[in-house]
Amino acid sequence: MTPLRPSTIICPVLVFSASLWVYDVGQSQLYEVETAAILRAQRDTSPPETGSHVGDQAGTFGAAPIVSAEALASGDDQGVVESNFSVVDSLRDSKVPEREINQAALESRYVDFFYGEMVDGGFAQFVGESEWDSHTVAMVRKELLDLKAFKHLELFDDGAAMVAAIDPKELRQFINTSQPSSKDRVRKTLGLIDRQFFAVNDRESLVKLNATWLRQQPNLIALSPEAFRNELLGRGVYLPRRDKISVKS
Repeated sequence: MTPLRPSTIICPVLVFSASLWVYDVGQSQLYEVETAAILRAQRDTSPPETGSHVGDQAGTFGAAPIVSAEALASGDDQGVVESNFSVVDSLRDSKVPEREINQAALESRYVDFFYGEMVDGGFAQFVGESEWDSHTVAMVRKELLDLKAFKHLELFDDGAAMVAAIDPKELRQFINTSQPSSKDRVRKTLGLIDRQFFAVNDRESLVKLNATWLRQQPNLIALSPEAFRNELLGRGVYLPRRDKISVKS
C-alpha cells in the first residue's frame, strides 16, 4: 500500500498542494522556471534567493530535496516538513517512481507519515494505514536512525516486536477492517505504546528533527509553486508512459 497523509493536514499545506496542479503536457513548450534557489543549507538558513533554472539534468528530482521557498523562508519547522511531504506526494501522484525521487526527501516524507498517524490515531492506526508494508516500515526506521531520533527508534522497534508477536491471520484481519472496534484485541495491544510516544516526542520532537535534517541537506532546493510546476513540465513527467510505471519501482 502507498500510505497517504492523514486527514488532519493543516490548511496551508492543502493550499500549497493544490498550487502544484500541472497543466496538460501539451503546454510543456511554455516551460520556464521563474524562481529557484539552490541552498547550501545550514541549521539557520537565510531566505532563498530567486535565480535561474535549477538545471536541465533529468535527475534533478533525485539529486536534491525540494521544499517550498515560502516555508523555508518562514523558519517554520512544520511548514518545511509538510512542504517536502507535498512535493514528494505530487511526484508520486504523477507516477514518478521512487527511485527517481531524492532519498532524503522520501525518508522525510515517510517519517512524517508515521508521525501524522501516531498523532492522529496512534500506533494501531499507523499499522492499519500502512498495512505494515515492509518498504514503509524500513523507510521509517532508516529515517529515525538518520535523524538520530534514538528514543523514537527504540519505541518503534518495540512496536515492531508487538506486531511480530501477533498471529499473521489476526493481523491481516485487523488491517483489512476499515474501522476496528476500540475493544479489538490487536488495536488494544498496539495502543500500549501510544502514551510513551508522546512522552518521547516531548524530548525528541520529530518535526523539529525532521525539519533540521532537511535544512542541512547540502543540495536542498527551494522553489515557488509555479517554479515547481514548470520543473515538472520541463522534464516530461506527465508523459503517458508514466501511467504504467509502479511508484515503488
